[in-house]
Amino acid sequence: MIIINSLDLFYFWMYLPRARVKMLDMVSRLTPEEKTIFLQSQQMLEHELYISRLFVDGILGRNFSRPLSFYLTYNKSYLSAIKKMN
Repeated sequence: MIIINSLDLFYFWMYLPRARVKMLDMVSRLTPEEKTIFLQSQQMLEHELYISRLFVDGILGRNFSRPLSFYLTYNKSYLSAIKKMN
C-alpha cells in the first residue's frame, strides 16, 4: 500500500501543475517525525527491480509499458527533489 501511495504522489508531482507547491507546503508543516516517515515512504521508490516487477505482474493491468517507462525514466529526479525537502 505504501508503494502505491508513493507512486500516486510521484504521478501527482510530475503531472499536476500545483502539486509540487502543495506538497512542499504540506511537508513544511509536518513534525520532524512525520517528515521522516513521509520521506522514508517515498524512498521505497528506489527499489526499481521490485517496483518494476509490480508493474509487470499487473498492478496497473495489462497496459503497464508506458507507466513502467515513465517510472524508470523519472523516478530518480523525483527522489532527488523529495530528498531536498529535508
